[in-house]
Amino acid sequence: MSDISEKTNLPDPEDLNKKQVDEDKQIEESKQIEESTQMQQAHKSTDADDSVEPPDVRKSQRTRTLTEKGKVLQDAKLNDLRRDFECMYKRWKYHINGLKRSIKHKEDPEFISEVVTAFNALQVDVNVIYDRIRTIAVPDLEIRRKNDSCNAITKTANEKAQCFINAAAGDPEDIPWPDTDSVFGRTESTNVSLQSFSASKFSDRASLKSAEKRQQAAAEVAATHEVLKIMKSQHQYEEEIRELEAEEKKVTAEREAHEKAMEAEKAKQRALFVAESSARKGRLEEKRKEVERLEELKRHNAALARLQVYAGEEPEDLPALASL
Repeated sequence: MSDISEKTNLPDPEDLNKKQVDEDKQIEESKQIEESTQMQQAHKSTDADDSVEPPDVRKSQRTRTLTEKGKVLQDAKLNDLRRDFECMYKRWKYHINGLKRSIKHKEDPEFISEVVTAFNALQVDVNVIYDRIRTIAVPDLEIRRKNDSCNAITKTANEKAQCFINAAAGDPEDIPWPDTDSVFGRTESTNVSLQSFSASKFSDRASLKSAEKRQQAAAEVAATHEVLKIMKSQHQYEEEIRELEAEEKKVTAEREAHEKAMEAEKAKQRALFVAESSARKGRLEEKRKEVERLEELKRHNAALARLQVYAGEEPEDLPALASL
């Protein structure tokens, strides 16, 4: 925006703000002046209506007029507004002439769009100041003529610029300018201004393009720097993820190996328990059989001993029989 302001010779923002404050104060004062003027006009009409009344009645009426300070403020306000109007009108006329030359020499459409934006903004300023003048007094003939020319020529300039930018809209030369003697007149000051405009135009465009390229390069550098920072953080997180995944795999493998070892140990213990249990059962079975055999032998020996006694034999032979 600063480049456009320099190219279009727009006022400094601080000056505009200061000027706007002064204008607001002057508007407030002009409102007071306008109220006083309206009251004065109302009393004048009242005096005219009451002119047929007797002298004593007319003497009782009090006519309110602007004080000397009010008149001074009103005149100062009008002079400031007229000066601002002329200033804005000259700036608007400067850009209109620049547009005419740019279209004639078939300049860059982007540059023409900037000029269009500038003179449209100035046309709005011209109309605003014109309306402020009307709130205080009737504008003189010259100001009215300039305001009408500003509106008419701005409309035509927009149409010509649109045709130039958009070739399908038609030929700009087919659209005639309105009465433009006062705007496009070949005065010495106008020629000097246009020559300086044409001379500085190319350097402004070159500096603008150079500034845009520098801005684009700076933006690319900043974007690359940000991307590199993010990529560095991304690589760091990816490395941490790989380490965590490797650690997780290692822990999982160790846990699975431990579980397998535990399962093998449990299987071994189960096999050993089964073997020991089978051995115990076998020994227990053998002991039971031995006990049964001894029980049978006991009954046999007892029967044999009874048999020997009944046969008249001596009992000492029983051990020999028991060994059978």
